Amino acid sequence: MPTPYATDIREHVHTRTRDVRAVLRTQHRELDLKTLDRIFVLRANEAFLNIVSAPLVTAIQKEAPRVRLQFAPKPDNDALPLREGGSICTDPITSR
Repeated sequence: MPTPYATDIREHVHTRTRDVRAVLRTQHRELDLKTLDRIFVLRANEAFLNIVSAPLVTAIQKEAPRVRLQFAPKPDNDALPLREGGSICTDPITSR
């Protein structure tokens, strides 16, 4: 059973919840890979890059020709530079 205060604010909370959901709701748009123009940084260890990089680059070039990949070394598990938007390596290998 709700408290009197909860009963009093119920409609206000419902209204604000609907408002927040409307603001946060993303517009549904189709992603056009042919026109997508982005740089993605893939930070991985050498073994992963040796196995995945060539097929990934081939697929990206075919499906999303304007996308660029930067492969960066991952010597440890520190993701802080990625979270802070800083440089993750001094010499990334770029694929176009």
